[in-house]
Amino acid sequence: MTDTPPLNVGVEEKELCDAEPETKPALWTWENFNAPDDETNIILDGDVLKAATLPKLITRITSDATSPALLNDFLLTYRSFKMDGLDLLDALMARYVTCCEDATRVVRIRIFNVLKHWIEKFWFDFVKDCPELSVRLHEWLDELIENPDLGVSKPAQTIKQKLEVAEDPKSEKKKVVVAAVEIPRPYLPRDANVPLLECNTEEIARQLTLIEWKVWVTIKPYEFLNLAWTKKDRAKRSGNVLAMIDRFNYVSGWVSTTICMCERLKDRVKAAYKFIEIAYKLYQLNNFNGMMAIISGLNRGPVYRLKQTFAAVEAKDTKHVFAELQAVTNSEKSYASLRKAIRSVNPPTIPYLGMYLTDLTFIEEGNKDYVTEHSLPNFHKRMLTAQTIANVQTYQDVKYQFVEVPEILSKCFGEAIFTDDQLYEISEYLEPRAGKEKGERPALLVQGLPPRKEEEKGRMELDLTENPEWEPFTLSDTPENVVTNASGTVIGQTFYKIIETLTHPANPDTNLLLPLLATLDNWTTPEKFLEALILRFTIPPPKDKSDESMKKYAEELQAPTWLRVVNVLKSWITYHYYHFAENPALLERLTNFLEGPLKEVLSHSTSSLSNLISKQATAHMEVPKAAELPPDPILPAETVTLENAQLSDFDPLEIARQLSVLNSELFCKIRPKEMLATKDEDKPNLREMEEGLIDIQVWVLEELNNSQKNGTIHATLDALAMVAYHVSTFQNWHAACAIINAFNSMYHVLKSEWSKVTSTQARKFYFDNRDIFLPTSKKDLSELLKDLHPPCVPITGPYSGAIDLVMRVNTQDMLSPGVINVEKNKKNGEIIARMQRYQKLSYNFIHVPVIQGYLCKKRDVSHLVSGLGAVANQDARALILDVILTDPDFKTEIQSFTREILDEEIAKLQAEIFNLVVTGAIHIGEAHPSASIITDDKVRDTVVRAFPNCSFSTWTDNTTTPSTTINIIKTEESTECHYLLDIKEKVVLDDITTLVKLGQSYKSQHESTPLSCVMVVSNISDEAVKTAEKCKIRLLKI
Repeated sequence: MTDTPPLNVGVEEKELCDAEPETKPALWTWENFNAPDDETNIILDGDVLKAATLPKLITRITSDATSPALLNDFLLTYRSFKMDGLDLLDALMARYVTCCEDATRVVRIRIFNVLKHWIEKFWFDFVKDCPELSVRLHEWLDELIENPDLGVSKPAQTIKQKLEVAEDPKSEKKKVVVAAVEIPRPYLPRDANVPLLECNTEEIARQLTLIEWKVWVTIKPYEFLNLAWTKKDRAKRSGNVLAMIDRFNYVSGWVSTTICMCERLKDRVKAAYKFIEIAYKLYQLNNFNGMMAIISGLNRGPVYRLKQTFAAVEAKDTKHVFAELQAVTNSEKSYASLRKAIRSVNPPTIPYLGMYLTDLTFIEEGNKDYVTEHSLPNFHKRMLTAQTIANVQTYQDVKYQFVEVPEILSKCFGEAIFTDDQLYEISEYLEPRAGKEKGERPALLVQGLPPRKEEEKGRMELDLTENPEWEPFTLSDTPENVVTNASGTVIGQTFYKIIETLTHPANPDTNLLLPLLATLDNWTTPEKFLEALILRFTIPPPKDKSDESMKKYAEELQAPTWLRVVNVLKSWITYHYYHFAENPALLERLTNFLEGPLKEVLSHSTSSLSNLISKQATAHMEVPKAAELPPDPILPAETVTLENAQLSDFDPLEIARQLSVLNSELFCKIRPKEMLATKDEDKPNLREMEEGLIDIQVWVLEELNNSQKNGTIHATLDALAMVAYHVSTFQNWHAACAIINAFNSMYHVLKSEWSKVTSTQARKFYFDNRDIFLPTSKKDLSELLKDLHPPCVPITGPYSGAIDLVMRVNTQDMLSPGVINVEKNKKNGEIIARMQRYQKLSYNFIHVPVIQGYLCKKRDVSHLVSGLGAVANQDARALILDVILTDPDFKTEIQSFTREILDEEIAKLQAEIFNLVVTGAIHIGEAHPSASIITDDKVRDTVVRAFPNCSFSTWTDNTTTPSTTINIIKTEESTECHYLLDIKEKVVLDDITTLVKLGQSYKSQHESTPLSCVMVVSNISDEAVKTAEKCKIRLLKI
């Protein structure tokens, strides 16, 4: 057997070289960045960088000489130069202002490229590890964006958008890909009291893998630098690596302790073989770290020496599983067999961490930090380190898809583990050495294993006498203050538990922050929330006032919590400043806190937040406009006034601009609380936005109807189609949806006109998107809208519809007294936060009052009502968008709710048809069937079978434009006439509406003639069948 020891963190404390320079602002000077390359500042081997000063490294990654590999290696290892994120940002900002004039543009573009790569690949630097870094970068980018004279507004805006995506609570989930496999059904134990080793072997392996994956995926690249896991401050610098090591050692100790505590040989054999089977399942699941932990436990001295046990195991192991595992885990040639096995599988995978830690130790101790007599930082060493870290990152991208089984999962923690000395005593009693008699039974065997220990939170004991109000933040999680569902996900918390979760010093829930801020008015008040953050900031000291304890308190609790509170305030001010703008007392309380307690300890944060408040105060008065200079407006003739304005007076591009300005300004006014309101008076902007959708359709329909009457429909459609195309290029899907729906409602009239539309782009745009807003569409509207970026105007229907659905499914605001329904607020908040991303900028178009007045003019809609059915159908479509709801319960509710909405729409349309039948109302300009004298033999035979002695003729309705011809059936038995509509495709309600309207027109010209209707169909919807029967329309199936 090979000896696989527990992972070791107790190596000699090797501190960083004393000669290593501290990063100082004096480094980032014009002279250092632009000094000529020579042996005193850079060493190259061909094009390969071997060593360089820090300014030269920054120069290198922001020049044409850089490469993606060089940039990635630097960003993986920059902290090894005793730099943090703020230092690196300072260096890039200094480089931005000190580059030579002849290379200014190239260098600045490279700097933006560095920022792009940094944010995309190392987003945690900005989101979790140093929130102040995000604040600083936002401030700098805003300065660049707001000063168009610098000429970098567009790239700065792009970087800002990427930073906002990184800060989005949903984006973190995108960093890990879900394995594209079917989730296996779990093997559940027969009851909760079944011992762990009696559970299904594969399920035990799955649950162990889930535990290790949660730790593995949290390891950050910088935790591997400078052997951080071996240093005195390792808990701070390499906490996740230590957690992975601790887990490995726990499993190893659990295996050896379990086997040694079995007194009977057959029990030891059974336990040992069970562990071998688990290890093999872990191997098959690509969990090499878990496999190595179990093999380590089996190879530990007290277990390895049990010859009788392993002789029986080998006899039992008919498939030679253990031998295969031993071969794979052999440490010879630096784990050559294990490396080959890892390379041969596809993710998800958890490789053996100890192998990489060994590699990094060899690199660290085999290469100097500085080279040459000029003590240049050894970048070749960092490159080797980066390659190893990159190998680790490769296996952090694809997630395991297993179901948590609490009955098994809970037993994988907290078992008592004995030391090797204790286990040797037991082992030598169980199987004495040759020639030695069995001694006295060890006390540990007599006592047995102590009860399992639950996971401990490790809370620091604080002196509450100095701030007794802080006591709610010291309470442990209990069912009274934290409610979870069956899978262990938190769905409810008390108010102070929410504050603690958002500002936790080590693991704040960044996924929860923006959603709960978006729904703040729903679960608390802004005043109470601010007071709680201020209270959270004033942390009482520990009871233990020793230097070591105070240092731990400052590093692990106080400083991180301060930064978390600042980050919450920053997000609150950035996304919901209206709370402060509309409440002067709240703003005054915030300002007093910034200038008082915060300024005393974090003066830079005070400055940053104060600047942010000033910026948001301006933005609150008027939404910031896009950075580009506004285009010159295309003005109409001076003779055009609001009273005489017509569509033909204006350029379609300028109409699209003015529509977009009006829509955007209103859209940006919508407040989160409006999205959650149930009464119309509580959501004025949202209601006006939804009414605006109808107003645009009414405008389009009026223009089309008027042009149909005066013979200018071609020119009108040409102009409106261009407007639709232009608003889509501005990402104004609100207006695009309305115009497309208006076109759809008159499609039969417009069908022959579309081929005459001048613009190929406009024609293609309509036909590519004409069906996407309909309930029957198979296209995914969310795919169309997902790549929007401000300025833009999305459709509000999907957001309000999804929130309505959450409200219907999750009706409780409080799960129990004092416990807030976090799940409900999070789901609603995610919807709102997604919409809010688009409210940050409005269009930078110059207002043209005469065009805006023309667009906003009140119009008589009485003669157009029947053309607006698509609006409500669009709402129904919005509700079935699966924006955030992915679990089965929500999907079921979506189907049910959508069915109700569609039934309601069908009922409305049926009522309209019945009204037409009863009143004889005629609406000119609606869609008409394309019917002519019967030429289809199948249709003729079908009719003749139904009416044996009939004759055929045609009638033309000249009241429509174009005129419509329909077939008339006359029977010999009577003078009654029957309508015949030749249908080649599926009949829907609109076809029945059209037939009834034509019937009314015919009746008005033949008042004495009895009349009824017949439809010949090949396929027809169920709703249309029911409506036809009620309207006394006879259906003939081909």
